[in-house]
Amino acid sequence: MGRLEINMNANLNKHITTAFIYAGLNLTAFGQTASLEERIQSLENKLANQPSFTAGPAGVRITSADKSYQLRLDGVIQTDARFYLDGDSSANDGFLLRRVRPTIRGTVGEKGSFRITPEFGSDDFTLQDAWLGYSFSPAFGVKIGKFKAPFGLERLQSANWIRFAERGHPTSLAPNRDIGIQFEGKASVVDWALLVSNGTQDGGRVTGNTDDKFDLTGRVFVNAAPGLHVGLAGNVGETEGSLRSYRTPGQQTAASYLSERDGPNGGTLPGTVGDGSHWRLSPQFTYYTGAFGLLGEYVVVNREVSNGANSAELENTAWQIATSYVLTGEKNGFGGVYPSQPFDPANGQWGAFEVALRYHVLDLDDATFPVYANPSRAVSDIETVGVGLNWYLTRNLKTSLTYEVSTFDGGASGGADRPDEEILFARFQFAY
Repeated sequence: MGRLEINMNANLNKHITTAFIYAGLNLTAFGQTASLEERIQSLENKLANQPSFTAGPAGVRITSADKSYQLRLDGVIQTDARFYLDGDSSANDGFLLRRVRPTIRGTVGEKGSFRITPEFGSDDFTLQDAWLGYSFSPAFGVKIGKFKAPFGLERLQSANWIRFAERGHPTSLAPNRDIGIQFEGKASVVDWALLVSNGTQDGGRVTGNTDDKFDLTGRVFVNAAPGLHVGLAGNVGETEGSLRSYRTPGQQTAASYLSERDGPNGGTLPGTVGDGSHWRLSPQFTYYTGAFGLLGEYVVVNREVSNGANSAELENTAWQIATSYVLTGEKNGFGGVYPSQPFDPANGQWGAFEVALRYHVLDLDDATFPVYANPSRAVSDIETVGVGLNWYLTRNLKTSLTYEVSTFDGGASGGADRPDEEILFARFQFAY
């Protein structure tokens, strides 16, 4: 009996000891598990508060953890070849870097933004864009610095997505980049902008204010129906000083105003200058539905000029109608075409193909000749027909061909018509 009690006590003690050991192990394991979970949670919290870095088809981006700050690097490189098929000895075939534009832009806080875009193409350096913006709401914001004036429709389209190698004749009359302060916004179906700026010449951009005058530019663009946008842009100001020349699609000088020059008996003859007020007006529209796209704009410029004792109001006009169709069925749009099947021959994918047609005209006021321009050197009218083929290999890679034929009124010796210009553009573009 005593032995049985001893054995029972021994077994009970053994079981109690084992229970305590297991309990101790479980408590230790629980403590270690809790510590590991806390460490994981702490690491996740730290990672959540770190900025993110992404690189892809849309460029390189660094974004703060709360998404309110972002730094973005993107840009475009366009390499062109130009072939003048008319044999015009004044123009040379060749290759050129049409645009080399890295861009730094971003957001500051929830409402601030900025952009800096230098230009290294055409063996030249210029500052294309440099501005700061603040958006109080989607319907009202402000932008100050250098940027595209809110006027020309095709001018406002990114150079990455124009359907032809060069923009049409209306862009020759529209202001390019200006320096000033712009109020802008989007309310419901209406985009609007109002700019107070130094003012630019036709097709020109500025680096400062050379004439101590200011321009006022406004634009309203309305989504009038599905796929259809219509707009009206206007500009008023004053111009003092020399005036820019106008170019052919092949970027050759087509018309220049008379400059100061040597006259008889050792004297000088005056040149044509802007001498007073000017105004511009441009109705415009776009229509995109499925693979089809249509763009149209008209620009009229009225400008006071003088040449010595002579003065006049000259009114120049330009217009274009351009259509495009994506043969592979992708959606067409003002902001470009993205191939649904990026170029991958091994898998039978070839990207997206688009054809485009355009007719555009530049008409200079008949009163320009011969007092303000020489009809033997400056054309009075250009009519151009163009066809384009665009191949979008990927979202970032595009190659294109543009063929354009221009006919002229005047511009040759004795006031005869300048020979036609036939030009073939080939372009390879990398945009990211």
